[in-house]
Amino acid sequence: MDSLWPPILLLFCVITHGMSTQYYTVIAPEIVRPNSQYHVAISNTGTPSPITVAVEVDGNLDNGDHFNVYQSATVEPYSTSIIKLEIGDTSPGQYKLVARGVTGIEFVNSTDLQYIHKSYSVFIQTDRAIYKPGNKVLFRCIILDSRLRPAITRDMEIHITDGNGNRIKQWRRPSISRGVFTGELELSESPVLGNWKIVTNVVDQTFEKEFQVAEYVLPKFEVTIEAPKHGTFKDSKVTATVYAKYTYGKAVKGEATITAYPDIFSGLIQPIFRTPVRKVVPIDGKVTVDFDIATELRLTDEYERPVQLDVAVEEALTGRRQNTSMQLTLHKHKYTMKLIKTSEYYKPGLKYTAFIQLAYHDGSPVRDPTNPVKISYGYTYNQSAYSNITRKLDSNGMIQLDFYPPLNNESDSAPLNIKAEYLNLHEWFPATNQAMSPSNTYIQATLKTDKPMVNDDVEIAVNSTAPLKYLSYEVFGRGDILYAASIQVPDKHTATFKFLATFVMAPTAHVLVYYVKDDGEVVADALDVNLEGTLQNFVDIKVSSEQTAPGENVDLTITSKQNSYVGILGVDQSSILLKSGNDISYEQVEKELKSYDTVSESPYDDVFSDRSFWRPGSATAQDVFDKTGAVIFTNGYVHKNFPIRQPGILDGRIHGAPHGASTLRPDLGPPVTYRVVTRPPLAGPYAFSRIPTPVWNKPRIFLMHDISNTWLFANLSSGYEGTTVIKRTVPDTITSWVLTGFSVDSVYGLGLMDAPRKLKVFKPFFVSVDLPYSVIRGEIVAIPIIVFNYLDKDLTAEVLLENANQFEFAEISNEVHEPPKFELYRKKVVEVKANSGASVSFMIIPRDLGYITIKATASSVLAGDSVEHKLLVKSEGETQYRNKAIFIDLRSTRNMQTSIAVDIPKNIVPGSEHIEISAVGDILGPSIPNLANLIKMPSGCGEQNMLNFVPNIVILDYLKNTNQLTQAVQSKAMRYLEIGYQRELTYRHNDGSFSAFGMSDGSGSTWLTAFVVKSFKQATEYVSIEDRIIDEALRWLASNQAVNGSFPEVGRVNHRDMQGGAAKGLALTAFTLIAFLENKGSNEEYKNVINKGVNYIVQNMDNLDDVYALSLCTYVLNLARHPYEEVAFNLLESKAKTGNEDKWWSKPVPSDDKNPWYSLPRSVDVEMSSYNLLTYLRRNLVTDSIPIMKWLAKQRNSEGGFASTQDTVIGIYALAKLGEKLSTKSNNIAVTFMYEGGGQSQMNINSGNTMILQKHVLPRKTRVVNITATGTGFVLVQVSSSYNLNVTGAWPLFTLDPQVDKNSNANHLQLSICSGFIPTKEANESNMAVMEISLPSGFTVDMDSLPSLQVSQNVKRVETKNGDTMVVLYFDKMIRQEYCPTVSAFRTHKVAKQKPVPVSIYDYYDSSRRARAFYEPQAATLCDICEGEDCGNVCVSQIGNRNSMESTANQLSSLSFVVLLLAVLSTKIYYL
Repeated sequence: MDSLWPPILLLFCVITHGMSTQYYTVIAPEIVRPNSQYHVAISNTGTPSPITVAVEVDGNLDNGDHFNVYQSATVEPYSTSIIKLEIGDTSPGQYKLVARGVTGIEFVNSTDLQYIHKSYSVFIQTDRAIYKPGNKVLFRCIILDSRLRPAITRDMEIHITDGNGNRIKQWRRPSISRGVFTGELELSESPVLGNWKIVTNVVDQTFEKEFQVAEYVLPKFEVTIEAPKHGTFKDSKVTATVYAKYTYGKAVKGEATITAYPDIFSGLIQPIFRTPVRKVVPIDGKVTVDFDIATELRLTDEYERPVQLDVAVEEALTGRRQNTSMQLTLHKHKYTMKLIKTSEYYKPGLKYTAFIQLAYHDGSPVRDPTNPVKISYGYTYNQSAYSNITRKLDSNGMIQLDFYPPLNNESDSAPLNIKAEYLNLHEWFPATNQAMSPSNTYIQATLKTDKPMVNDDVEIAVNSTAPLKYLSYEVFGRGDILYAASIQVPDKHTATFKFLATFVMAPTAHVLVYYVKDDGEVVADALDVNLEGTLQNFVDIKVSSEQTAPGENVDLTITSKQNSYVGILGVDQSSILLKSGNDISYEQVEKELKSYDTVSESPYDDVFSDRSFWRPGSATAQDVFDKTGAVIFTNGYVHKNFPIRQPGILDGRIHGAPHGASTLRPDLGPPVTYRVVTRPPLAGPYAFSRIPTPVWNKPRIFLMHDISNTWLFANLSSGYEGTTVIKRTVPDTITSWVLTGFSVDSVYGLGLMDAPRKLKVFKPFFVSVDLPYSVIRGEIVAIPIIVFNYLDKDLTAEVLLENANQFEFAEISNEVHEPPKFELYRKKVVEVKANSGASVSFMIIPRDLGYITIKATASSVLAGDSVEHKLLVKSEGETQYRNKAIFIDLRSTRNMQTSIAVDIPKNIVPGSEHIEISAVGDILGPSIPNLANLIKMPSGCGEQNMLNFVPNIVILDYLKNTNQLTQAVQSKAMRYLEIGYQRELTYRHNDGSFSAFGMSDGSGSTWLTAFVVKSFKQATEYVSIEDRIIDEALRWLASNQAVNGSFPEVGRVNHRDMQGGAAKGLALTAFTLIAFLENKGSNEEYKNVINKGVNYIVQNMDNLDDVYALSLCTYVLNLARHPYEEVAFNLLESKAKTGNEDKWWSKPVPSDDKNPWYSLPRSVDVEMSSYNLLTYLRRNLVTDSIPIMKWLAKQRNSEGGFASTQDTVIGIYALAKLGEKLSTKSNNIAVTFMYEGGGQSQMNINSGNTMILQKHVLPRKTRVVNITATGTGFVLVQVSSSYNLNVTGAWPLFTLDPQVDKNSNANHLQLSICSGFIPTKEANESNMAVMEISLPSGFTVDMDSLPSLQVSQNVKRVETKNGDTMVVLYFDKMIRQEYCPTVSAFRTHKVAKQKPVPVSIYDYYDSSRRARAFYEPQAATLCDICEGEDCGNVCVSQIGNRNSMESTANQLSSLSFVVLLLAVLSTKIYYL
């Protein structure tokens, strides 16, 4: 580097006068990084001529390689030069810095360097911080170098892990644009809850971002506590005000329980348990309660004590509870006082500055222009010798103290002791010790520039206790030397210099100043300089309007550096209020840049964010270099000894507690740090229990309103001019959207917005309607309509409900005598106050089935609004589904005629039947469009969930192998695979096994683990399945193999044909072996396991009579290519059944059993016939397999699945394998359908529409369909029917008795369902059983009661569906002894004359075992749901007989409001 001095000769003459020694200094960073530059500063003092110094970084790498870079430089006398070393793409190892004096001064010095692999920065942005199951996670990874420019490397991998650390999705070497990768992940409806991570690995450097997945809980009403967060013991009492209101603002009436108790936890002190103080008071929207600190809480004058407040409000009408809690802290004093230092040590002879800060406990400054602060200080332990001063507080609650410690030559150093007094608050502060120098010589750097900025000059002043002849300095930034120089100071005590601040120095430049005395002592100091303007790039978003209406278009103008890559994000403000941290912030970027530094930050950055005063390392000269992240070579002397701290009562008095931790300060002894115990509020019966958390301990987030989906997540370019405009439509949601953005450019790097923009979406006048999930035809439902008026005037609104001839308006008089009359609409008038809402309701009787239109319109003089919703109207009873399929084969003939009978019983609910016919030219045609709902049963256990997983693999393989795979089908199938994989991991045990109900089961299941690992291996071709998951499952299976080679079931038995039976476990052993045999990669590793298992099967197959076990064993022997397979196959053939060109295998049915359910497809028969079809295909018996396929086709349901999980999975797999061998390219068939009444329709199947499932709805009265087909090829024809039955199920194999408990009323339902298994000749207990409980119209389940239901008798899992109007219970099995679970529900919508609703239970793996029964709640009449004028005289006359009628009606009116504002947030809004 060029010298900043006058001519060298003059300089030499001036400075060498009187100097006897020549000195060099080599200063370098203590860390070395890959893919970066490494700078070394060399200074030359006292030499008569230039010196040459060689510098090298040498490394022995961990991988055995050797690393070396070398450079030399010539340094003029009394100047500083910088050597630049290029550190390439190196790796971890032992590195050292070596410096050699080549000419002028000869020396060799070396020191170890710290290798830090970090050379990239990755910022990960998600659209939310907390997601609920079913949400889509949108994220971006921004991969930058250390200068915040886009990284050019492709060596990266990104993956997402769930709450248990399982890898869910992975991207290897993904394509990135300007350093940005954009990805997404759709969460399943039942994922592993907890903290998930997005992990980015860039060249072996790992970056993580956490987000939370939790269940959202929308409260019934809002409960809040208003109390001061801080108080003092002198306040005498704690006052808390409790508010309880519905979401639209109306007060909640009921009872509030407020509990208060002191809280403390200490590792040293055993807390004394005190009974909580509990007060129960009535509440009507608001109540205030006092707790006396001394008499009730029994607290005296301590230093600090937290007090916990728990509140539960119980609604009077329904008994529903909502609770919340808060913690406040009582203090001895009203204020806190602390000392803020500018360095840990003071330097004699130089000014030392400190600050006293006075603040309230919430952090706000004390502003008191009247009362002074009395300060005493001294450089001694003798308090009588202290100096006393008084100072007033400034507007920030601060006092600046400037001390001028004397420069003396005494060997003893005394600490600076300070104490302060403000009103009744006295504080002793930790002592500040003296810095050390052998010669008592010091220098001190101070910042002269006010608010230093990047790209501006920064001026530094240096004060010295001795005259200076010259001064050298280095500027460090992000762990490297970025500038260095020397200046002449002709015998002065002060010097100044300037340097240009660059972006690489930001956010904090570390300025190191030093000189070498004549005697060789190095005198040094350092100063941190905080720079503004860290980012070179920028981005800004301007919205055409700060407020708009729902559904309107807005223009967004985005500006940045030209041609920058811009990412914008627009999210519901509620998601940010719930939890922030998802976005990229200035603080995050600053923290990341500081991570390139090894220098510890100032402990007071949060106090003075805009000032630079901290001096890192001020005890000795060596301390200065160490704390600045520098190493120094010199032939001078660098003092290292730290001062010995003098013992004294003032030292360490309140020192040692972590920053921000609470401390108890006893009268004597050190402070005691303690942790406050906080418990999250628990709902229902666990509200205040001091017991372990309940079994249902899922992460739950309590919200006041649901959160809208992300609006904007867009990537774009700022364009040639740096400005671009995009048009977007605002969602139909009333909320505020928060808009943020970032930009990335190859030259200017990263840019962020200064502050988020907010777009308020609002309507001053609008209508909201809240409908139940569904009602039953003929019931009477009240349609509540709320009119919201946020104008500043009261309005009279006319509310109109239209009728498209789908329902009747109900009249009280209709109950008596008048026939119904058809009305096109009804209207009511309502007064709506300003900034408020008012409700009306209309009573209707739905007549049409399906979705009917509910259209409400409100109009006033100033504004109007209209909204339209659909209400689902169901038929009475329970829906039954039937399907008849036929495979028409025209490959060897040109035409065919047949007929299909539609079997519908006579006792169905009138008008509930639905019949349709369909045709498709592909075996899997019905399955492909119905991948999400292949069966009608729920899928809530670990085995059933695989139904959402395996068929997608089968379909993808099939379509790929037949060249029919489209992008749309592939995207959908892979999405289902990802979701199914997430969900299946919730059933995984820590040992790698899986079971039906996950960790709630005692152990993993052999059967399910084998099924899962086989399926996961098949899926690896399409989605990211972590190898560890497969390997650990296989190891677990192998470890559970018995000595004889069999695989016993170590878990619960859910599927007896598979897991048990009389076949010595052969079926399960064969099933488990399939997982090993089909996992090609593990065949060699588990060769002995496979051989032992196959030998066990062969040894036990003699006289095997179990057809199910025989089918699996034959298939396994074929997979293993065992010679015994021929014998097994012949035995299998002897047990086949044939008829009507069909072939199948069946489990024997008792000859005298008249169970009508046996006529339905049986899962076990489908399963074994499917395995046998696979065996046929592996033996290349394609033609012989057609009869099996025809039989299987007839067993399918209308969605293309079968009755249960295993039969659907293996059935579709077998049909797909056959389908690959049957060509459909020559299909050209015309199918004609004729049915009663002369009806006729035709469908044409050809090569262009082979995969399309063509459907046609038939008249309800159709009972026979005649089919004529002509052409070539084959077609699958099916007639699907559904109808409702409202009678108890025939031939029940379970007892089933639903009873409405006596403590139920019109608004609260308590239902007990007792059920047990009825033993048969073949079984004394069922397989896994599922109970489905439908709730009456207008009722939804009490979610708070579900945890206790799950831990009740043998219930393994609880689910709700259909808008929480149906409860699904899973049982491991049902036995003769009855189980009697109880379900609780609340009335959330007003419905009268409710119809009976069903409860059904069935064996999941045997469709012949089932039962159905009906129940009805307490009868509700029109008078129970009507309001105001609708009630008429008939209801008014009944009030005398029911004293509580008016109260109940009013509160029910409130109840119907509870969810209404939630509806506002998701309502489609139309304008008049």
